[in-house]
Amino acid sequence: MVGRSIPVGSVSRPSGPSRPSNIPPQTDADLAAESHDVLAAARKDRARRIKENRQKRASAAANAARSMRSFTLTWAELLGWSRHYDPARAARELSDDDWALFLSVIEESNAFAEAVTRERQRLRT
Repeated sequence: MVGRSIPVGSVSRPSGPSRPSNIPPQTDADLAAESHDVLAAARKDRARRIKENRQKRASAAANAARSMRSFTLTWAELLGWSRHYDPARAARELSDDDWALFLSVIEESNAFAEAVTRERQRLRT
C-alpha cells in the first residue's frame, strides 16, 4: 500500500537470511524492516561521530596554550585563597591523595615561577 506508514519499532526483523541489498523490498514488512535497519545504523554512526568529535575537542582544549590574559585572571582569582581555609581543618579532613595533589600543584607552580623569573632576567640583560 502506497502512503501507509508503519512505525519503525512495530515490525520485528525476520530471523532468516537477509535479503540481498540489490533486491528492492517486496512487502510493507520488508520495507519497514529495512527502514529499521537503516535508521539503527544511521543512529549508531551518528553516536560514534559525536563521541569522536567530543574526544577531539576535549583533547584540543586540553592541549591548547592559554593566553596571558587567562594566566593573569587565574592568579588574580587565587589571590588571598588561603584566607578561606582553616589549616587545622585541612590537616584533619584532606586525604593523603588530596594533599599530594595540592603539593604537586605547588611544586609545578614554583618550577614555573622559577623558569619565568630566569627568562625575565635573561630578557633584561
